Amino acid sequence: MTPPRMSRHVSADSTRLVCLYDYAATAPDDLSITRGQWLYADLQDQVEDSWLWAYSPSTKRYGYVPRAYAKPPNTNGLIANPLDPYLSP
Repeated sequence: MTPPRMSRHVSADSTRLVCLYDYAATAPDDLSITRGQWLYADLQDQVEDSWLWAYSPSTKRYGYVPRAYAKPPNTNGLIANPLDPYLSP
């Protein structure tokens, strides 16, 4: 099922996210991502529980990604790999 459409923009207050997994777009509004890629999403302005509307600066595209595939990086002061599940809060 394709998630509902929403604004084509990500606000200036968006959150920087790191992609945890690869995802190949399956619908025209989806965004293909790769593990380790950075995205920006307004986490307070999402209309679907299981999808994020996000912007990829590396591809300069907007689209939906599965919510579980992108998380904010670990910000507890440690210098660590943001993809390491043992160091995530």
